[in-house]
Amino acid sequence: MHVRVPAMNLRGLAVCACAALLLFIALAARSQGAASAPRLDVLPYPGTPDASPRTQIDFPALAPSQLANLAVSGSRSGIHHGALGTMGGGRGAAFVPSKQFTAGEQVTVRGALRSGTRIGFAFVIARPVSMPENAATTAASENSGAVDGAVGVVHATNDANGFTRSFRSESWLHPPIVSVSGTNPDPGSGDIITDAHKSIQAGPLILDPQGRPIWFDPLPGGQAGFNVMVQSYRRQSYLTFWQGFVSGGVGSGQDVMLDHSYRVVKTVNAANGYKADLHEFAITPQGNAVITIYAPVRADLRSVGGSRNGTLLDSIVEEINIASGQLLWEWHAYGHVHIAESYAGRPGTNPYDFFHISSVQQLSNGNFLVSGRNMFAVYEINPATGKVVWVLGGKHSTFRIGSGANFSWQHDAMMQPNGDITVFDNGAGYKRTESQSRGMRIRLNMSKRQAALVRQYAHVPSVLSYSEGSLQPLANGNVFVGFGNNPVFAQYTNTGKQIWTGNFRSPVQFHRAFRAGWSAQPTGSPYAAASPSSSGTTVYASWNGATNIASWRLLAGPSPGALAPVASRGFNGFETGISTSSAQAFFAVQALNSSGRVLGTSAAVPR
Repeated sequence: MHVRVPAMNLRGLAVCACAALLLFIALAARSQGAASAPRLDVLPYPGTPDASPRTQIDFPALAPSQLANLAVSGSRSGIHHGALGTMGGGRGAAFVPSKQFTAGEQVTVRGALRSGTRIGFAFVIARPVSMPENAATTAASENSGAVDGAVGVVHATNDANGFTRSFRSESWLHPPIVSVSGTNPDPGSGDIITDAHKSIQAGPLILDPQGRPIWFDPLPGGQAGFNVMVQSYRRQSYLTFWQGFVSGGVGSGQDVMLDHSYRVVKTVNAANGYKADLHEFAITPQGNAVITIYAPVRADLRSVGGSRNGTLLDSIVEEINIASGQLLWEWHAYGHVHIAESYAGRPGTNPYDFFHISSVQQLSNGNFLVSGRNMFAVYEINPATGKVVWVLGGKHSTFRIGSGANFSWQHDAMMQPNGDITVFDNGAGYKRTESQSRGMRIRLNMSKRQAALVRQYAHVPSVLSYSEGSLQPLANGNVFVGFGNNPVFAQYTNTGKQIWTGNFRSPVQFHRAFRAGWSAQPTGSPYAAASPSSSGTTVYASWNGATNIASWRLLAGPSPGALAPVASRGFNGFETGISTSSAQAFFAVQALNSSGRVLGTSAAVPR
């Protein structure tokens, strides 16, 4: 239930962000000293330099009933009334202002708990920079690399180089051609879950272990589908991905969850007026979504050779409760990581992408692992304070980096159950820093603050990828690596031996590639196309996304209502050709499972 919160008279109150932060810390310490007082933490964090003008104010450790006399005031917009309710997931209190804050102003929050403890803190509202929505937030090519540059994702308009497939039965689909080689495609590790972009059609893609398409979903209007995965939510598995527009290596869109019939059952949108970015959409065991966001704001860039009133591309993490769509947590790189620690070079004419968040993971201790591509670093973040717990890599690493354990321009940094860090080391971005890209496993010694390379996974022949990439340890000990904008994926033994590889043809790319089991039954029907010949007819059968087809039954007859079986053939990939001597006027196909049960029947098509 939402209640109206009266605002206190804050006329004459002037609390700077630093003083507010000190006040907040003192009150938190005082509260922790009292046995009955709750721990205080707030969002936006005290001292935040670029909160959204549409930000809500959260108290994650407090119930709404514990707050009293809450007053919110903008230095320019004045007193803000609003609604006080429960945060997503039934935890914490959220104050939603009834009007937006003014760009560049300082917001002061003051009030008291019903226990008598008084609270006060302040933060600053961003001065956003307007960008066309369908262009996302354009990062400068000079600080993001050739592929992550301002040109963004421009899909091919024709297939002059022969890089896509075509089918007779579903002629509107053009997934990429995939070439595979090696000794062991490891079918026990599941299908290949990925995407295709910079092609004549862009969208999420599922391949079988032989590289044959199972499902392809071309997205409309120049959109792309990135970060395709199979994830669990409330004990059910879903196919998830980000969908939207891409430019400058970042995205503007929303996250999507599909069921086993490819129906959209949930969409996840960013909070506080932002748009979800492509780099991460991870579902936590608590049923929340961890997503990334990019926001261009005005900032002082003199520490990196820019102007006092420059434009910064901030990297943001949000945790969203999937069921309610409400915000649970938000963290900005700007204000927590110093701009001067970036390897992104000098600012140019476009927003300065100093951090470039490339992955986020919720850890078992509740903290978050955040990868800053342009920082050459991975950070553990405490969500209660927003502070960095430790940093691996970069200019001020907490750990002494052992031989071969350095990485740069990285993607997909994840902590494994034993505490190792796996990461895709691009080795190229604003400039080339290594001769080839590779997957890595790094072991952290927390007590000695040392980081050692355990294993690396480089492709043979070598490839160097300026953007994208992934690494996935598999249940059988193998490792699956996606090499990003050089569209190669490869599988390795746990000792680093390459045993199998596949690739798209240029210019098609993928963001990440994973192995996962997936079964699905589309809601529609199979498709058929008939091609007459001098010896009879060949009928082509397909059913985009169906995973349980064992064989096809061919029906023929003089009219669509008078069809009978004339032939059958075992399933042979996305499209199966079935030949018959029949020259009947109409044909249809039935998809059968391994028990011979009919899964679906196509419409009748003329010969």
